[in-house]
Amino acid sequence: MSHIEKLAEHIYVLTDVVEIDDRITWHIPGTRGYEPYNEYLIMDDERAILIDSGIALHGESILSSLRELIGSRQLHLYATRIELECLGNHGRILDAFPDAKVVTANVVPQAALFHVSGFRATTAPVRHMQMGDTLADFGFPNINIYQAPLRMLGTSWLWEKNSRTLFTTDSFNTDMLDSPGESVLRRDSNWLAQPDFIRNSLLQKFDWLALADMEMIERDWDALFAKNAPLAIAPIHGRIQMGAEHCQHVIANHRKALFDHTPVSKNKSAQLEKQI
Repeated sequence: MSHIEKLAEHIYVLTDVVEIDDRITWHIPGTRGYEPYNEYLIMDDERAILIDSGIALHGESILSSLRELIGSRQLHLYATRIELECLGNHGRILDAFPDAKVVTANVVPQAALFHVSGFRATTAPVRHMQMGDTLADFGFPNINIYQAPLRMLGTSWLWEKNSRTLFTTDSFNTDMLDSPGESVLRRDSNWLAQPDFIRNSLLQKFDWLALADMEMIERDWDALFAKNAPLAIAPIHGRIQMGAEHCQHVIANHRKALFDHTPVSKNKSAQLEKQI
């Protein structure tokens, strides 16, 4: 089974841990430690929704956790992106839970991106939502869909307003574990990623940020966080940030990393374009 921790009364995180080495290319070279891979399960008495299904490496532990937690509830699978860390176990979960339903705000047809047993396309119903919708049609009116300010491939973030949890998929993911047995929940600011480290980490994965016009991203970022003050920031990689004050520190440092930096010169921009 995955390691299971409770974020709120009705929200669980399913975590599997991978030791970091230089084969994991979204980390700054030389990074060491342990990376949590997280999926999130939100439940009430009758239904459950899994936010992202994880990578295939962790399929059996995720399935064991779902069987332990879901019981007879109706299961929904929500994919925040169309990458394998979000869809990697959709087919396997649909084999085990054939009545599960697939939900996403990504415009790419989900059924074309994964297969159930026998390498067959799924016949599970797939519902495409719009950015700005809620998940009320599936029994979760307290969950809002937001277009992620920092995004590729139609990325969405989810906001669970009762617990004030922001599910940020591949953003806010710089906080790793020192040992595999640590809690994935960070509740204080004893360690806080600084803006320079955050920016270097962002550029390792999103190298196009060095060339991007940040005006629209900054506008969307500020609008989202003016409206929502998280008590928990929940990425699919890395530790979950807990507590209102701590989350504000984390958000402030990420904002500095994104927007408070020296613009790239024309000569440097030309060099980066050649690299990219």
